[in-house]
Amino acid sequence: MYKASIKHILMTILAKELLVKHIEIHAFDRFDTDLLLSDDEFNILLYFVEMNFNIDLSTQHITLHDRISDLVACIYKKTILDRQYVLQTA
Repeated sequence: MYKASIKHILMTILAKELLVKHIEIHAFDRFDTDLLLSDDEFNILLYFVEMNFNIDLSTQHITLHDRISDLVACIYKKTILDRQYVLQTA
């Protein structure tokens, strides 16, 4: 999966589930200061990310103070590692 498509999926989740407008979302935005997400809203975002990408982010160091690009990179690494693991065990 490409980072651009991950960002697009995140923007869709933010728009549909948390009602953040697409045009106001940039890769360098922080969840707390730029998107003004609360702790609960951030946890909801992580929940939908985990469900959408079928990954577990509980071991990752993503916080409310991080940027969207940090979460995109985390998802990208996690999906690549999971895919490599599946290929090695096949």
